Formats: sequence, structure tokens, C-alpha cells
Amino acid sequence: MDPRHTQPQFGAQYLELQYVHRFDQLPFLESEVQNTEDSVGDFLLGLIYSETVGNSTNISANQHAFYFYGQDDWRATSRLTVNYGLRYELPFQWYQPDNQSVTFIPGFQSKVFPGAPSSMAFVGDPGVSRSIVPTKFKSFAPRIGLAYDVFGNGSTSIRAGFGIFYDAINANIVGVGEPYHYSATYSQPNGSFSNPLLGQTPVPANYVPGNPQFALPYTVNFADKNLTTPYTEAFNFGIQQRVRSTGTLEVNYVGKLGRHQIIQYDLTPAIYDCSGGYFQSNPATYCANASTAASSYQSRVLYPNYNYGGQGVVDNASVATSNYNGLQVIDTQRAR
Repeated sequence: MDPRHTQPQFGAQYLELQYVHRFDQLPFLESEVQNTEDSVGDFLLGLIYSETVGNSTNISANQHAFYFYGQDDWRATSRLTVNYGLRYELPFQWYQPDNQSVTFIPGFQSKVFPGAPSSMAFVGDPGVSRSIVPTKFKSFAPRIGLAYDVFGNGSTSIRAGFGIFYDAINANIVGVGEPYHYSATYSQPNGSFSNPLLGQTPVPANYVPGNPQFALPYTVNFADKNLTTPYTEAFNFGIQQRVRSTGTLEVNYVGKLGRHQIIQYDLTPAIYDCSGGYFQSNPATYCANASTAASSYQSRVLYPNYNYGGQGVVDNASVATSNYNGLQVIDTQRAR
């Protein structure tokens, strides 16, 4: 073996992951300054500012993941040392073991649950796989670093490195929604502490196979069909200078660029348009002023049945980026 190389290292790892989150949605009632201009006053009168109700849920998911890596150190010259490696990650996408996953496809009508609201889709429907999101097979993560002794006497050195690091995807991407879980939030409802759901939809019973129930308002929290694994490009460049015989002065630039970061956003916000096509079709509705905005809220959302009382269609999409740049100055003095 070339004496300039260390012994190359290789490794592999297999993980079988299981995630379980079972809970009962306890009623949550909140009073604030709304009717009496005093939160205690509203509370004593039993007036509700916001309430959340729901039934039980079973958010569980499984994943199988494989990881492989290889790395080596190479002494290119008496002054330059290079270390390099490659990591390959193959985390198969999370799936719900009972096939109780939900996704959202605008205009789609489910065949698994023919009575489901339009746009809801489930495992077993045409084009909907068990994992909802397909597995990606191109997660290669190279790393390289170097250390250079500028004058060959150990007094001044330059160090640099670059690497790609993949993040783990949350198990919640299996999708949560009816008929497997119901949750509703109402702002300033008509009810009170004694009858909080006055005029609202009763909370449906927990899901039973063969007897799916759907109740307004519909909500879906799902993984975008184009979801991909987030990753970070990390790099650094630094100079180390020995100061006399007892100290070191070090200056480093450190950067991290996050790519395909996952964020949640609502696909059915209330539309506000005072000049475009929506305005032309109905200016009074879509260019609502402060006095009419609340009353026209439901008529301005893209999917009205999915956005009652602040609920909606929550898309988990890998479309965000992050950037970090830092300068580090380290002065190290060692005691004699």
C-alpha cells in the first residue's frame, strides 16, 4: 500500500425505525379580551374566544434505512494532507403500517372511500403508494478536507473543508386527516362553556374500518408529492498562526447552505385581490374592506370546506433554503 495513504475505511449501517404517537384530542377552550374588554370577565360569563375539539388519532410510521461510507487520508506532499470520503444514504420513505395515510390531490375523487370529500386521496387509490412520497435514490454525500503547512515548520497552516450532509425526514409525512383523525378550531364561536359546539358540527366517532366518517371542517396535513430529502452544504476555510511558543491565533470562515428545507404552508388561504381576475369576477368579495373581510372569508378561500375557522390544507414541501456565514477568531494561549 502507498505509505502516503492511511488504511481506507468503509462502513455500513441499517436502521429499522418505528414511530408511534397516539393521543386523544382534549377540548381546548380559551377566553380573551373580546366581549367585556377583560379576559376574566369573558371567562366568568363563559364566553369563548377560541376552541379546538377533535377525536383520537394514531400517527404511526415505519421506515427502513441503509447507509454506506468510505474514507481515506492522503499525504500528497510533506506539507499537504488531504482527507476525502463519500457517504451514500438510502432511507426508504416512511409509511403507515395500517395504510391509514392521507394526501391531497385537487379535484381527485377517492375510490378507496367513494364518499370522501373531493381532493382527498388515500393509500390504495390510483397513483397513491403506501409511502405517499416515492423514495429518492441519489443521496450521495461527498466530503473533502485539506491541511497545508505553509512554510513546512508548523508555524502557519491553512485548513479547508467541504461536505454535504443530509437531514432526516420527519415521520409525520405519512399524512394526517379524516377519516382517521378529526380536529377543528373555531374562533369566536356562538357557543359557551356550557355548550361549546352550539351550531357547529358534532365531533365524529373514532375511525372504525368499514365505517369512515367525514365531518366539516375537513383538514389535511400531508407530504408534497415532490418532497425530497433536505441537505446542507457545509464549508470552511481557516488560517492558523502560531504566536510565540505558547499560543495560536486562528481565523476561520464558516458557511452552511441549507437546501430543500421542509416548511409547511396552507394551500387554501383567503384570496385578496383588488386588480386581477378574482377582482374582475367579484370585486365586492375579493377586495373586501375591514368591515366585510370577516363575513366574506369563506367565499374567498380556494377550498371553502377545508378552511372553516382557520383550518386548511397543510402542504409539507421541501422548498425552503437557509444561509449561514460566520467569521471566527480564536486566540489560544497556553500556560507555560
